[in-house]
Amino acid sequence: MSIPCFKHGTSIRVFLKETGEIYEGTYCGGSDNRVDINNITDNKGQKLVGVYSYYDSEIEKIQVKEVKEEEKEPVEEPTSSVDVKRLYTFDFPNGEVDRLKNIAQEAPIFYNTGEEFDRALNILKESENVGLMALGIDENVTKLQFLVMGTRYNIFIFDAIKYTKKKFPVELKKLLESEENVKVIHQKNILERSLQQYEVKLKNYYDIQESDSEIHQKQTKSTEKINRNTSEILQDVLNIPDSILYKALETNKSVKKWEERPLRDTRRLSAALLCTFLISGKYGLEYESYKDVYRITRNVYDHVANMDSLQFLKSVYKENFQRDVQRFIVESKLNQK
Repeated sequence: MSIPCFKHGTSIRVFLKETGEIYEGTYCGGSDNRVDINNITDNKGQKLVGVYSYYDSEIEKIQVKEVKEEEKEPVEEPTSSVDVKRLYTFDFPNGEVDRLKNIAQEAPIFYNTGEEFDRALNILKESENVGLMALGIDENVTKLQFLVMGTRYNIFIFDAIKYTKKKFPVELKKLLESEENVKVIHQKNILERSLQQYEVKLKNYYDIQESDSEIHQKQTKSTEKINRNTSEILQDVLNIPDSILYKALETNKSVKKWEERPLRDTRRLSAALLCTFLISGKYGLEYESYKDVYRITRNVYDHVANMDSLQFLKSVYKENFQRDVQRFIVESKLNQK
């Protein structure tokens, strides 16, 4: 069969010929003879970690999963305290919001270690940036209930209730202490204090709260530090509807709610949502920090690209090129002011 082209993020069901197995997941790539899906659930209800590929020779048929009317999210009025005037100018694609929401909806929970647990950690280890949220802790409570970790394509929820100093998963500890992955977090002091009780030292992290405060001080020319919550920062940086994250934040505020086992599905989604947008939030904050450099670099590129071959050769031959670029950079800075 010829594989049709689906929009990224489409929920589909893949029916296999030989085994009769059915896999439901999110379309994330493919070709005319292959389909790639992630966030997969098999016909036994088991969630599979990572991206799986199926080829036309083994596929009987593919169905697009219809979203029932009662499953559609209601449109909610804004409920958070974020000012309508944005601090940021980062342009976050609308399609990314839906894609990341789909990833959050499929986030699996690992109550125990095992093969799928190890596979999840391997996926996280291969990512340059890893979003990290700790649930069930606050200024007074340091005992972890859940760790939520993710990449731009997968979110995983780890049940930490049984973790102790001696029984903290070795590979998970290695990942948290690794210098190779940037852990994107919020409010490092509370997270670090919680991990210390397991003798885990968090390394190579990016705190969106710290970055947000520094950018606010720079733009407002103020010495006052602001300590905005995860939802407020991500809403402002990414310019996404506050109804997406605000309820997740409200759920996360209640430490007691995370003691429930097994975790109900609505709370699982709340656990996944804030972590899902962390890495994109980091990109937006970095853009804001270096946007002047990006702008000037782009201006210099356009300046050079607009030269014809003769103009470029004359500039280089007369050794004026470096001076012209420096002058152009200075003029760009003055024009900004």
